Amino acid sequence: MGSPGGRLQVPDGYNRGEHGFMVLLEAQGGRCAICGDQQGMELIPDHDHLSGRPRGLLCSPCNLGLGMMADDPERLRAAMIYVTTWRLSHAEQATAQRERRKAQRAGVKRSNLYGPNARPVSSG
Repeated sequence: MGSPGGRLQVPDGYNRGEHGFMVLLEAQGGRCAICGDQQGMELIPDHDHLSGRPRGLLCSPCNLGLGMMADDPERLRAAMIYVTTWRLSHAEQATAQRERRKAQRAGVKRSNLYGPNARPVSSG
């Protein structure tokens, strides 16, 4: 939730380095509470916008995703169903595409798959 001047409002005691933040950081193993990624990203204290109570620490993409979905469980559920349904309906195409890529890479040294020096492995 933004405040005047665009600064993030963080519940008391949950700014980086404060006790509440450190407790959450340890409890989450230094990972985002949603995706579990560590990726060296700075974790952001997340809070319930109705009560103001802290919920956990999130990476920026997860925090933005929740914000864009207005913390609405129905909207989040609908988005999950939408993405899952699309992936399931296109799974056959994705499998075929993976197999085509695998066949194209056959006979190419793994260390030479990419870049200007990529070359087929000689058979003799």
